[in-house]
Amino acid sequence: SLLFCASVLTISIGQTEVIYPSLETLASGMKRMKFRAFDQDMELNLEPAGDVISDNFTMIYGEGRTQVIDVESLKKRLFRDQEKGSALYISEKGLTEIEGVINSKLRIEPYETREVAKNEFKAHQIITTFPEDEHFSDAMINFNMEKSYSERNATNVNIDECVEIEYLFLAENNFAAKFLDSEKLQIYLATVFVQVQTLMDTLNLNIKLRLIGTVIYKDNPPFFQGSLIPGQDVLNAGNIMKNMSNFLCKNEENELMKRADLVMLITTNPIGYSSPSGMLYIIGVSYLGGACDPCKKCALIKDDGRAFSSAYLIAHESAHLIGSPHDGAGPIFSLPGSPTAVECPPFAGFIMGNTFGVTASMFSKCSQENIKYFLGTNEASCITNCNSTTL
Repeated sequence: SLLFCASVLTISIGQTEVIYPSLETLASGMKRMKFRAFDQDMELNLEPAGDVISDNFTMIYGEGRTQVIDVESLKKRLFRDQEKGSALYISEKGLTEIEGVINSKLRIEPYETREVAKNEFKAHQIITTFPEDEHFSDAMINFNMEKSYSERNATNVNIDECVEIEYLFLAENNFAAKFLDSEKLQIYLATVFVQVQTLMDTLNLNIKLRLIGTVIYKDNPPFFQGSLIPGQDVLNAGNIMKNMSNFLCKNEENELMKRADLVMLITTNPIGYSSPSGMLYIIGVSYLGGACDPCKKCALIKDDGRAFSSAYLIAHESAHLIGSPHDGAGPIFSLPGSPTAVECPPFAGFIMGNTFGVTASMFSKCSQENIKYFLGTNEASCITNCNSTTL
């Protein structure tokens, strides 16, 4: 049986300020970026972060046409400051351009102006991303109620064990159309994915992420048929997940879809499901413990154009797929035999909670314990056997 569990979360909008940042490249390959915005001096110590992109990363269109990608160049331009939560794409070809996430409250992008560039830098704008009056929620489908999980060993996953998760993004046509070209889409998704790695690092489970490809749809994906609520552009959460699951099953011979451990559909369509109180709108849905299952390794997120919130959603749905329920969840909304999350209050403000607090960029101890439990089962073998994968 399918069980939905929804979690409501608080997140935000923004002010902007035009800046001219400075950037210094150190002998180690790291970069030091400085700027002043909103009456604060800020400094980022950026390390290369391109290893989240697979060396054989592929971008293809829904009809099967492959887009040629300079993967090496993309990887070299990705940086992060793990401590501050920054994830940036830095192009130093001509005038320096920077875009991406500064932290959970700020993002940066090039700004078109007639003003003369300063110190070989174009003007950039810093944008605040989080007010307090906006709410969103996600749903989790538990299809495991009658399933028993087989542990590989008594101690579950070892902290030093190799855990690598390979992702495939599916970019729905309306989402893809928001970008000027495929390069801009690629840059956005790459910086989002760097941020996802930073969020997943807070689990302290040595989990490495790899983005192996993106499929861009110019028309509605085939599994949208029968997924939209009649007369509306709203995706029915249950139907879209069932149809996407069937689509993955039917495309097991597709090399990218077969190789991927997690498949994320990114859309701009509203997502909803019926409840006794009427239609509830959500911005994410996934299968609990679905990773590695050929048909259930999928999730859906609604992108709002703000990189941090998209990264947050991908990390949140990824955690569901690798075994974490919402904080506060008991046995009925957790994997069979798992530690559950009853000891972690949902209002504590962690990633899997229902409030956006000071710990919103971190996973709780309960998430860590539940994911460790899942990684210690045979069902997780595709992500704990790194010898079978390549970068």
